[in-house]
Amino acid sequence: MFCFKCGEKNQDQAHYCSACGAAFNTAAHELATQGYGGFWYRTIAFMIDNIMIGLANTILLVALFWGWIADSEGLGSDTVMLFETWAYLLNILLTWLYFTVFEASLWQATPGKWILGLKVIDAHGERLGMGRANARFWGKLLSCLVLGIGFFMVAFTRKKQGLHDMLARTYVLKVNNS
Repeated sequence: MFCFKCGEKNQDQAHYCSACGAAFNTAAHELATQGYGGFWYRTIAFMIDNIMIGLANTILLVALFWGWIADSEGLGSDTVMLFETWAYLLNILLTWLYFTVFEASLWQATPGKWILGLKVIDAHGERLGMGRANARFWGKLLSCLVLGIGFFMVAFTRKKQGLHDMLARTYVLKVNNS
């Protein structure tokens, strides 16, 4: 298991970190048996999540705006622009809720992460609260703004953290879903 304070690899049955002496709680002990979730696992999970968000967004748009969609030939450019604005805002809202609520849920993961056996935890090995999950989500904007380097950091940092993980003090672990 990995220590959540210093990142040192310890024996799975250890109760204290051999490097820094930090006490392991039960949640940390159960979760950290396989190590951190790496770049490719997280990338594939992100792709799965984006497909799911895209499907949900399309279904919601059709359900909410069917009248506009059915009469699209008779719509003026102002109405089309209004529809596009609503679609964009709905996508932002849906994406924010998807990542924040799922990562703060009992799953501790979005469906894409869950399928691949990944879980998001805080620095103590516990489930994220809504505040920390929210900070992690909005931190992804900063990871994007620096030309995506914040995401590529996952491949090169010892604890496999992206910039958004470091800002929110979170970790993504590869665990068994059994």
